[in-house]
Amino acid sequence: MKNLERIMGGAGPAVLAAGMVCVLLLVCPAQAVSDEDVTPSWDYHAGLDICGVGVSADGDFVAAGSGDHHVYFFSEDGGLLWTYVAPLGVNDVAVSERGRYVAAGTDNNRVYLFNTKGAVIWSYSAGIPVCEVAITDDGGYVAAGTEGGRVYLFTGEGDLLWSRSAGQSVCGIAIADNADIVVAGSADRKVYAFDRDGETLWTYNADFGVCGAAITPDGSTIVAGTQNGRAIVFDRSGEVDWTFSADRSICGVDISEDGGLILIGSQDHRTYLLSREGMLIWSEALGGEVCDVAISGTGSLIAAGSTDYTLQVFAVATETAATATPTPTAPPTTAAPTETPAPSNTTAAPTFPPATNATPMPSPTPTPSSPLMVVAGLGLLLFARHLRR
Repeated sequence: MKNLERIMGGAGPAVLAAGMVCVLLLVCPAQAVSDEDVTPSWDYHAGLDICGVGVSADGDFVAAGSGDHHVYFFSEDGGLLWTYVAPLGVNDVAVSERGRYVAAGTDNNRVYLFNTKGAVIWSYSAGIPVCEVAITDDGGYVAAGTEGGRVYLFTGEGDLLWSRSAGQSVCGIAIADNADIVVAGSADRKVYAFDRDGETLWTYNADFGVCGAAITPDGSTIVAGTQNGRAIVFDRSGEVDWTFSADRSICGVDISEDGGLILIGSQDHRTYLLSREGMLIWSEALGGEVCDVAISGTGSLIAAGSTDYTLQVFAVATETAATATPTPTAPPTTAAPTETPAPSNTTAAPTFPPATNATPMPSPTPTPSSPLMVVAGLGLLLFARHLRR
Protein backbone atom coordinates (compact mmCIF):
# COMPACT_ATOMS: atom_id res chain seq x y z
CA MET A 1 0.00 0.00 0.00
CA LYS A 2 2.81 2.44 0.86
CA ASN A 3 4.48 1.93 -2.52
CA LEU A 4 1.17 2.40 -4.29
CA GLU A 5 0.53 5.66 -2.45
CA ARG A 6 3.99 6.89 -3.41
CA ILE A 7 3.33 6.10 -7.07
CA MET A 8 -0.07 7.80 -6.90
CA GLY A 9 1.47 10.92 -5.33
CA GLY A 10 -1.08 13.18 -3.69
CA ALA A 11 -4.09 11.72 -5.40
CA GLY A 12 -7.40 12.21 -3.70
CA PRO A 13 -9.27 9.32 -2.03
CA ALA A 14 -11.67 8.80 -4.92
CA VAL A 15 -8.89 8.55 -7.48
CA LEU A 16 -6.86 6.28 -5.20
CA ALA A 17 -9.80 3.94 -4.69
CA ALA A 18 -10.54 3.79 -8.38
CA GLY A 19 -6.89 3.15 -9.14
CA MET A 20 -6.88 0.32 -6.60
CA VAL A 21 -9.76 -1.35 -8.40
CA CYS A 22 -7.86 -1.15 -11.68
CA VAL A 23 -4.70 -2.58 -10.14
CA LEU A 24 -6.61 -5.44 -8.51
CA LEU A 25 -8.18 -6.32 -11.84
CA LEU A 26 -4.76 -6.35 -13.46
CA VAL A 27 -3.01 -8.51 -10.86
CA CYS A 28 -6.02 -10.77 -10.03
CA PRO A 29 -7.40 -12.11 -13.33
CA ALA A 30 -11.05 -13.14 -13.44
CA GLN A 31 -12.00 -16.75 -12.72
CA ALA A 32 -11.75 -18.78 -15.93
CA VAL A 33 -15.22 -20.26 -15.40
CA SER A 34 -18.15 -18.40 -13.86
CA ASP A 35 -21.68 -19.29 -12.80
CA GLU A 36 -23.07 -18.09 -16.14
CA ASP A 37 -20.80 -20.49 -18.06
CA VAL A 38 -22.56 -23.62 -16.73
CA THR A 39 -25.87 -24.46 -18.39
CA PRO A 40 -28.21 -27.49 -18.21
CA SER A 41 -27.82 -29.68 -21.29
CA TRP A 42 -29.97 -32.83 -20.92
CA ASP A 43 -31.16 -35.40 -18.43
CA TYR A 44 -32.16 -39.06 -18.40
CA HIS A 45 -34.52 -40.92 -16.06
CA ALA A 46 -33.60 -44.48 -15.08
CA GLY A 47 -35.59 -47.08 -13.16
CA LEU A 48 -33.81 -46.54 -9.81
CA ASP A 49 -31.08 -44.39 -8.26
CA ILE A 50 -28.19 -43.32 -10.50
CA CYS A 51 -25.37 -44.65 -8.32
CA GLY A 52 -22.34 -43.97 -10.52
CA VAL A 53 -21.48 -41.65 -13.41
CA GLY A 54 -18.47 -41.22 -15.68
CA VAL A 55 -17.45 -38.81 -18.45
CA SER A 56 -14.72 -39.35 -21.04
CA ALA A 57 -11.77 -36.96 -20.91
CA ASP A 58 -12.85 -35.26 -24.15
CA GLY A 59 -16.45 -34.89 -22.93
CA ASP A 60 -17.86 -36.84 -25.89
CA PHE A 61 -19.34 -39.72 -23.88
CA VAL A 62 -21.22 -40.17 -20.60
CA ALA A 63 -21.85 -43.42 -18.70
CA ALA A 64 -24.18 -44.12 -15.80
CA GLY A 65 -24.78 -47.08 -13.51
CA SER A 66 -28.11 -47.57 -11.76
CA GLY A 67 -29.74 -49.64 -9.08
CA ASP A 68 -32.08 -50.82 -11.87
CA HIS A 69 -29.23 -53.21 -12.97
CA HIS A 70 -28.31 -51.17 -16.05
CA VAL A 71 -25.14 -49.63 -17.40
CA TYR A 72 -26.12 -46.76 -19.71
CA PHE A 73 -23.79 -45.25 -22.31
CA PHE A 74 -24.61 -41.93 -23.99
CA SER A 75 -23.21 -39.52 -26.54
CA GLU A 76 -22.52 -36.01 -25.29
CA ASP A 77 -25.90 -34.78 -26.56
CA GLY A 78 -27.89 -37.43 -24.66
CA GLY A 79 -28.29 -40.09 -27.34
CA LEU A 80 -28.42 -43.54 -25.72
CA LEU A 81 -25.81 -45.62 -27.54
CA TRP A 82 -26.16 -48.89 -25.60
CA THR A 83 -27.17 -50.45 -22.31
CA TYR A 84 -26.00 -53.56 -20.48
CA VAL A 85 -28.23 -55.41 -18.02
CA ALA A 86 -26.36 -56.85 -15.03
CA PRO A 87 -27.85 -59.47 -12.68
CA LEU A 88 -27.93 -56.92 -9.82
CA GLY A 89 -27.49 -53.19 -9.26
CA VAL A 90 -24.62 -51.23 -10.82
CA ASN A 91 -22.74 -49.22 -8.19
CA ASP A 92 -20.17 -47.33 -10.23
CA VAL A 93 -18.87 -46.71 -13.76
CA ALA A 94 -15.78 -45.11 -15.30
CA VAL A 95 -14.99 -44.11 -18.90
CA SER A 96 -11.64 -43.99 -20.69
CA GLU A 97 -10.60 -41.36 -23.21
CA ARG A 98 -12.82 -41.14 -26.31
CA GLY A 99 -15.18 -43.66 -24.71
CA ARG A 100 -13.10 -46.62 -25.90
CA TYR A 101 -13.63 -48.53 -22.64
CA VAL A 102 -16.19 -48.47 -19.84
CA ALA A 103 -15.58 -50.10 -16.45
CA ALA A 104 -18.39 -51.02 -14.05
CA GLY A 105 -18.69 -52.40 -10.53
CA THR A 106 -21.84 -54.28 -9.51
CA ASP A 107 -23.71 -55.88 -6.63
CA ASN A 108 -23.26 -59.29 -8.28
CA ASN A 109 -19.62 -59.12 -7.12
CA ARG A 110 -18.11 -58.37 -10.54
CA VAL A 111 -15.85 -55.85 -12.19
CA TYR A 112 -16.70 -55.48 -15.90
CA LEU A 113 -14.81 -53.91 -18.77
CA PHE A 114 -16.80 -53.08 -21.92
CA ASN A 115 -15.70 -51.83 -25.31
CA THR A 116 -17.21 -48.75 -26.92
CA LYS A 117 -20.01 -50.88 -28.45
CA GLY A 118 -21.11 -52.38 -25.12
CA ALA A 119 -19.52 -55.83 -25.52
CA VAL A 120 -17.91 -57.32 -22.42
CA ILE A 121 -14.13 -57.59 -22.87
CA TRP A 122 -13.60 -59.25 -19.48
CA SER A 123 -15.08 -59.53 -16.01
CA TYR A 124 -13.68 -60.51 -12.62
CA SER A 125 -15.51 -61.90 -9.58
CA ALA A 126 -14.40 -60.31 -6.31
CA GLY A 127 -16.68 -62.55 -4.25
CA ILE A 128 -18.37 -59.51 -2.69
CA PRO A 129 -20.15 -56.43 -4.13
CA VAL A 130 -17.88 -54.06 -6.04
CA CYS A 131 -18.59 -50.50 -4.88
CA GLU A 132 -16.13 -48.40 -6.91
CA VAL A 133 -14.19 -48.54 -10.17
CA ALA A 134 -11.67 -46.29 -11.94
CA ILE A 135 -9.82 -46.50 -15.26
CA THR A 136 -6.84 -44.68 -16.75
CA ASP A 137 -7.50 -42.53 -19.81
CA ASP A 138 -5.79 -45.01 -22.13
CA GLY A 139 -7.58 -48.01 -20.61
CA GLY A 140 -4.25 -49.54 -19.58
CA TYR A 141 -5.25 -50.01 -15.93
CA VAL A 142 -8.49 -50.58 -14.01
CA ALA A 143 -8.85 -50.18 -10.24
CA ALA A 144 -11.74 -51.42 -8.09
CA GLY A 145 -12.83 -51.30 -4.46
CA THR A 146 -15.20 -53.68 -2.71
CA GLU A 147 -17.67 -53.74 0.14
CA GLY A 148 -15.25 -56.06 1.92
CA GLY A 149 -12.54 -53.39 2.04
CA ARG A 150 -10.29 -54.72 -0.74
CA VAL A 151 -8.58 -52.60 -3.40
CA TYR A 152 -7.74 -54.31 -6.72
CA LEU A 153 -5.51 -53.21 -9.58
CA PHE A 154 -5.87 -54.88 -13.00
CA THR A 155 -4.18 -54.42 -16.33
CA GLY A 156 -6.47 -53.31 -19.13
CA GLU A 157 -6.50 -56.91 -20.33
CA GLY A 158 -7.95 -58.14 -17.04
CA ASP A 159 -4.85 -59.52 -15.33
CA LEU A 160 -4.90 -58.97 -11.56
CA LEU A 161 -1.72 -57.16 -10.48
CA TRP A 162 -2.46 -56.94 -6.76
CA SER A 163 -5.10 -56.75 -4.05
CA ARG A 164 -4.73 -54.82 -0.78
CA SER A 165 -6.82 -54.18 2.31
CA ALA A 166 -8.31 -50.75 2.96
CA GLY A 167 -9.90 -51.60 6.30
CA GLN A 168 -13.63 -51.43 5.59
CA SER A 169 -15.89 -50.80 2.59
CA VAL A 170 -14.12 -48.90 -0.19
CA CYS A 171 -16.42 -46.01 -1.07
CA GLY A 172 -14.06 -44.09 -3.35
CA ILE A 173 -11.36 -45.11 -5.84
CA ALA A 174 -9.15 -43.13 -8.20
CA ILE A 175 -6.13 -43.88 -10.37
CA ALA A 176 -3.43 -41.72 -11.95
CA ASP A 177 -1.97 -42.42 -15.38
CA ASN A 178 0.38 -45.42 -15.41
CA ALA A 179 -1.17 -46.36 -12.03
CA ASP A 180 1.60 -44.40 -10.31
CA ILE A 181 -0.89 -43.65 -7.53
CA VAL A 182 -4.07 -45.54 -6.66
CA VAL A 183 -6.19 -43.71 -4.08
CA ALA A 184 -8.91 -45.40 -2.03
CA GLY A 185 -11.40 -43.83 0.38
CA SER A 186 -12.66 -46.18 3.07
CA ALA A 187 -15.48 -46.41 5.57
CA ASP A 188 -12.73 -46.87 8.18
CA ARG A 189 -12.24 -43.07 7.95
CA LYS A 190 -8.98 -43.21 6.05
CA VAL A 191 -7.66 -42.23 2.65
CA TYR A 192 -5.09 -44.71 1.31
CA ALA A 193 -2.55 -44.09 -1.44
CA PHE A 194 -0.79 -47.05 -3.09
CA ASP A 195 1.87 -47.18 -5.77
CA ARG A 196 1.77 -49.33 -8.92
CA ASP A 197 3.23 -52.27 -6.99
CA GLY A 198 0.62 -52.06 -4.24
CA GLU A 199 2.96 -50.55 -1.65
CA THR A 200 1.38 -47.98 0.69
CA LEU A 201 2.61 -44.46 -0.05
CA TRP A 202 0.64 -42.73 2.70
CA THR A 203 -2.60 -42.76 4.66
CA TYR A 204 -4.70 -39.91 6.03
CA ASN A 205 -7.18 -40.10 8.92
CA ALA A 206 -10.25 -38.08 7.88
CA ASP A 207 -12.14 -38.64 11.20
CA PHE A 208 -15.25 -39.67 9.25
CA GLY A 209 -15.94 -42.26 6.56
CA VAL A 210 -14.52 -41.37 3.14
CA CYS A 211 -17.16 -41.55 0.41
CA GLY A 212 -15.42 -40.40 -2.78
CA ALA A 213 -11.99 -40.00 -4.36
CA ALA A 214 -10.53 -38.36 -7.47
CA ILE A 215 -7.04 -37.64 -8.82
CA THR A 216 -5.50 -35.73 -11.70
CA PRO A 217 -3.83 -37.90 -14.38
CA ASP A 218 -0.37 -36.78 -13.25
CA GLY A 219 -1.20 -37.50 -9.61
CA SER A 220 -0.43 -33.95 -8.47
CA THR A 221 -3.85 -33.23 -6.91
CA ILE A 222 -6.13 -35.59 -5.01
CA VAL A 223 -9.66 -34.98 -3.71
CA ALA A 224 -11.63 -36.98 -1.14
CA GLY A 225 -15.17 -36.52 0.19
CA THR A 226 -16.29 -37.45 3.70
CA GLN A 227 -19.45 -38.34 5.58
CA ASN A 228 -19.31 -35.12 7.60
CA GLY A 229 -19.61 -33.05 4.41
CA ARG A 230 -15.97 -32.13 3.88
CA ALA A 231 -14.07 -32.20 0.59
CA ILE A 232 -10.36 -32.50 1.29
CA VAL A 233 -7.76 -31.57 -1.33
CA PHE A 234 -4.29 -33.12 -1.06
CA ASP A 235 -1.04 -32.80 -2.92
CA ARG A 236 0.76 -35.87 -4.25
CA SER A 237 2.47 -36.56 -0.93
CA GLY A 238 -0.76 -36.51 1.08
CA GLU A 239 -0.42 -33.02 2.54
CA VAL A 240 -3.76 -31.19 2.86
CA ASP A 241 -3.99 -28.05 0.71
CA TRP A 242 -7.49 -26.95 1.69
CA THR A 243 -10.99 -28.20 2.56
CA PHE A 244 -14.54 -27.30 1.55
CA SER A 245 -17.70 -27.97 3.56
CA ALA A 246 -21.17 -28.91 2.35
CA ASP A 247 -24.26 -29.30 4.52
CA ARG A 248 -24.33 -33.12 4.38
CA SER A 249 -22.19 -36.09 3.34
CA ILE A 250 -20.17 -35.70 0.15
CA CYS A 251 -20.78 -38.83 -1.93
CA GLY A 252 -18.99 -38.01 -5.17
CA VAL A 253 -15.98 -35.95 -6.26
CA ASP A 254 -14.10 -35.44 -9.51
CA ILE A 255 -11.42 -33.15 -10.90
CA SER A 256 -10.41 -31.80 -14.32
CA GLU A 257 -7.14 -32.96 -15.86
CA ASP A 258 -5.12 -29.91 -14.83
CA GLY A 259 -6.73 -29.67 -11.39
CA GLY A 260 -8.29 -26.31 -12.23
CA LEU A 261 -11.89 -27.41 -11.60
CA ILE A 262 -13.16 -29.63 -8.77
CA LEU A 263 -16.68 -31.07 -8.79
CA ILE A 264 -18.52 -32.23 -5.66
CA GLY A 265 -21.86 -33.98 -5.13
CA SER A 266 -23.56 -34.07 -1.73
CA GLN A 267 -26.50 -35.61 0.08
CA ASP A 268 -27.70 -32.02 0.54
CA HIS A 269 -29.06 -32.43 -3.04
CA ARG A 270 -26.47 -30.06 -4.50
CA THR A 271 -23.53 -30.17 -6.87
CA TYR A 272 -20.67 -27.72 -6.34
CA LEU A 273 -18.02 -26.57 -8.82
CA LEU A 274 -14.89 -25.15 -7.20
CA SER A 275 -11.76 -23.47 -8.50
CA ARG A 276 -8.26 -24.82 -7.96
CA GLU A 277 -8.00 -22.55 -4.90
CA GLY A 278 -11.29 -23.76 -3.38
CA MET A 279 -13.49 -20.82 -4.38
CA LEU A 280 -17.11 -21.70 -5.19
CA ILE A 281 -17.82 -21.07 -8.87
CA TRP A 282 -21.24 -22.67 -9.31
CA SER A 283 -23.79 -24.77 -7.45
CA GLU A 284 -27.01 -26.45 -8.55
CA ALA A 285 -29.81 -28.10 -6.59
CA LEU A 286 -30.95 -31.47 -7.95
CA GLY A 287 -34.11 -33.44 -7.26
CA GLY A 288 -32.50 -35.90 -4.84
CA GLU A 289 -29.36 -36.73 -2.91
CA VAL A 290 -26.36 -36.63 -5.27
CA CYS A 291 -24.78 -40.09 -5.45
CA ASP A 292 -21.93 -39.39 -7.85
CA VAL A 293 -20.48 -36.72 -10.13
CA ALA A 294 -18.05 -36.60 -13.05
CA ILE A 295 -16.32 -33.90 -15.08
CA SER A 296 -14.53 -34.14 -18.42
CA GLY A 297 -10.78 -33.62 -18.59
CA THR A 298 -11.12 -30.14 -20.07
CA GLY A 299 -14.02 -29.25 -17.76
CA SER A 300 -16.42 -28.82 -20.67
CA LEU A 301 -19.04 -31.33 -19.45
CA ILE A 302 -20.43 -32.15 -15.99
CA ALA A 303 -22.61 -35.12 -15.02
CA ALA A 304 -24.42 -35.89 -11.77
CA GLY A 305 -26.54 -38.85 -10.69
CA SER A 306 -29.04 -38.72 -7.86
CA THR A 307 -31.58 -40.64 -5.81
CA ASP A 308 -34.47 -39.25 -7.86
CA TYR A 309 -33.40 -41.74 -10.59
CA THR A 310 -32.03 -38.91 -12.74
CA LEU A 311 -28.78 -38.40 -14.60
CA GLN A 312 -28.32 -34.68 -15.21
CA VAL A 313 -25.71 -33.27 -17.59
CA PHE A 314 -24.45 -29.69 -17.77
CA ALA A 315 -22.33 -27.97 -20.41
CA VAL A 316 -19.53 -25.58 -19.48
CA ALA A 317 -18.77 -22.84 -22.03
CA THR A 318 -15.97 -24.19 -24.21
CA GLU A 319 -14.16 -20.87 -24.54
CA THR A 320 -13.66 -20.76 -20.78
CA ALA A 321 -13.21 -24.46 -20.14
CA ALA A 322 -10.55 -24.56 -22.85
CA THR A 323 -8.34 -22.30 -20.72
CA ALA A 324 -7.61 -25.35 -18.56
CA THR A 325 -4.75 -27.06 -20.41
CA PRO A 326 -4.35 -30.77 -19.57
CA THR A 327 -1.02 -31.66 -17.97
CA PRO A 328 1.12 -33.88 -20.23
CA THR A 329 1.57 -37.38 -18.90
CA ALA A 330 4.07 -40.14 -19.54
CA PRO A 331 3.13 -42.93 -21.99
CA PRO A 332 1.51 -46.02 -20.48
CA THR A 333 3.64 -48.95 -19.40
CA THR A 334 1.05 -51.54 -20.40
CA ALA A 335 -0.75 -52.02 -23.68
CA ALA A 336 -4.41 -51.08 -23.96
CA PRO A 337 -6.75 -54.04 -23.63
CA THR A 338 -7.51 -56.21 -26.62
CA GLU A 339 -11.06 -57.26 -27.19
CA THR A 340 -11.56 -60.91 -26.27
CA PRO A 341 -14.81 -62.87 -26.10
CA ALA A 342 -16.80 -62.29 -22.94
CA PRO A 343 -16.90 -65.04 -20.31
CA SER A 344 -19.83 -67.42 -20.67
CA ASN A 345 -21.64 -65.95 -17.65
CA THR A 346 -21.81 -62.45 -19.14
CA THR A 347 -23.82 -61.18 -22.07
CA ALA A 348 -23.65 -57.76 -23.69
CA ALA A 349 -27.01 -56.16 -24.36
CA PRO A 350 -27.91 -55.11 -27.94
CA THR A 351 -27.39 -51.56 -29.16
CA PHE A 352 -30.38 -49.29 -28.56
CA PRO A 353 -31.63 -46.32 -30.60
CA PRO A 354 -31.16 -42.78 -29.21
CA ALA A 355 -33.02 -42.31 -25.94
CA THR A 356 -36.51 -40.86 -26.14
CA ASN A 357 -36.43 -39.70 -22.54
CA ALA A 358 -33.21 -37.72 -22.82
CA THR A 359 -34.66 -34.27 -22.26
CA PRO A 360 -32.86 -31.18 -23.61
CA MET A 361 -32.81 -28.35 -21.08
CA PRO A 362 -33.31 -24.64 -21.95
CA SER A 363 -30.33 -22.30 -21.66
CA PRO A 364 -30.66 -19.36 -19.25
CA THR A 365 -30.82 -15.75 -20.44
CA PRO A 366 -27.34 -14.21 -20.56
CA THR A 367 -26.65 -11.76 -17.75
CA PRO A 368 -25.17 -8.26 -18.28
CA SER A 369 -21.54 -7.44 -17.59
CA SER A 370 -20.50 -7.18 -13.95
CA PRO A 371 -20.83 -3.70 -12.34
CA LEU A 372 -17.23 -4.17 -11.18
CA MET A 373 -16.06 -3.81 -14.77
CA VAL A 374 -17.96 -0.49 -15.10
CA VAL A 375 -16.39 0.80 -11.88
CA ALA A 376 -12.97 -0.32 -13.08
CA GLY A 377 -13.40 1.56 -16.34
CA LEU A 378 -14.42 4.78 -14.56
CA GLY A 379 -11.51 4.39 -12.15
CA LEU A 380 -9.04 4.00 -14.98
CA LEU A 381 -10.41 7.12 -16.67
CA LEU A 382 -10.12 9.19 -13.46
CA PHE A 383 -6.63 7.88 -12.86
CA ALA A 384 -5.51 8.84 -16.38
CA ARG A 385 -6.94 12.36 -15.97
CA HIS A 386 -5.12 12.76 -12.66
CA LEU A 387 -1.77 11.83 -14.23
CA ARG A 388 -2.24 14.41 -16.98
CA ARG A 389 -2.60 17.22 -14.44
